[in-house]
Amino acid sequence: MTDRASANPKLGLSPAKGQRERVQRAIEDNIAAGVYKPGQRLDEREIAARLKVSRTPVREALNRLASVGLVEARPNQGCFVASLSFQDFLQQYEFMADLEALCSRLAARRMEEVSRARLRQLAQEGLRAAQQEDLEAYLLINTNFHQTIYSATKNRFLEQSVVEVRRRMSHYRDFSIRRAGRLKQSADEHSGITDAIVRGDSDEAHRLMRWHMEVLRPDASDFLIAISQTLA
Repeated sequence: MTDRASANPKLGLSPAKGQRERVQRAIEDNIAAGVYKPGQRLDEREIAARLKVSRTPVREALNRLASVGLVEARPNQGCFVASLSFQDFLQQYEFMADLEALCSRLAARRMEEVSRARLRQLAQEGLRAAQQEDLEAYLLINTNFHQTIYSATKNRFLEQSVVEVRRRMSHYRDFSIRRAGRLKQSADEHSGITDAIVRGDSDEAHRLMRWHMEVLRPDASDFLIAISQTLA
């Protein structure tokens, strides 16, 4: 995996910190992809050997992930992938939905033209991926679409907060997009959000994003059932 932070000298990260960031992202990605399951113990030696690093950056990365709730550190036992109760899931999802809606509101007011063009491009690419039922392509487009909106808020604290909670929920978010018919529905909703942001309608952008992220919408029962089974 490319170490984007340490590869950019403008960010001024030390090699040690850059390595820790790379290890942290690798662990996050594996949790999001389901390689590491909720409740599974994370073996420092195994991770260090697989990523070809010492145990120090692995330990530092796990401590960082514990601080944001993605990993649970248990005294004298090690670190485990955090498990969510169904109530925890709903509360975190609700929090994420409100953050996403706020990002859309601010993006409609602050997004620059180059980012508007990028958002329109991503919305169009998402529609094509959905029409082709290319799930993997859509998942990447989806990530870039939301990240473009976060960046447009010009609020690094908000951006950091929504990125962290989205990482914690990314494994479960995939259940939503994988539902029958949801791919095209999601792409259509992205188009509506894009139109509202591009024309600077902050209230409509907020409303549409909040609905896009709404876990209790009438058509989400299959999603909730699937999630409840993984959290049982």
